[in-house]
Formats: sequence, structure tokens, C-alpha cells
Amino acid sequence: MKRTQSPSQRHAVPSVGFRYDETAALYTSQVVVNSVDETVLLECSSGFVRGDEGEPILPIDSRLAMSTETARRLGNLLIDVADEMEGEQAIDETSRFWLRSAASLQTNMGRAMDRFPRCDD
Repeated sequence: MKRTQSPSQRHAVPSVGFRYDETAALYTSQVVVNSVDETVLLECSSGFVRGDEGEPILPIDSRLAMSTETARRLGNLLIDVADEMEGEQAIDETSRFWLRSAASLQTNMGRAMDRFPRCDD
């Protein structure tokens, strides 16, 4: 007989204490995802602003770098938390497939682009 776990049980961690050196939190409404080699980079912004000439600019407030495996776990955890907060399975398996496919495409495109010479090389 196969036992199933709830999302909160699946992502349960052993009892660990936390120490916050900084307790301020930045609100993020836009996230730019890039990949370099085996690293996924999340560049976070609170939203668009207008530049000197009225052009839209996305100021990056913070950056997070992680392994591809950590990025996968984070993506799955965010989907699970969003589903729990909505009280239903808002993101079905098809949506999960497309989200994972887009992340994989981004990673593979980054690797492919690394093979071409850059203008500044």
C-alpha cells in the first residue's frame, strides 16, 4: 500500500533554529530568471519605474543564485504553497509541465548561447 504525504509533510525539515542577521524583507513583484552553467540566478524587483526619458526600467533590488536542483525544489515548493493558500489545486499537471519546460528551456538556451562568441570577447 502506497502512503501519500501532504505538501507540508513532503517538505518537512528537521527542527532547525534560525538566526536572522537582517529582518527586513523586500517585496518582489517581478523576477527575472537567468542561468549560467549549473547555476540559476533569480533577479528580483519591486516593479517597473520610468527612466529619464520615460522608458520603462526594471530596477533589480536583490539577486539569488542557486543550483539547478535547488531551483527545482524551490519551484515545486512555491507551487505547493500557492496551491495551499488558494485552497484548491489551481495549477494542474499541465501547467506544472509547462512551467518546468520553460525552466528547462531557459537553462538549455543559456548553455547553447555560451557556445557563441560574445561581442565583448
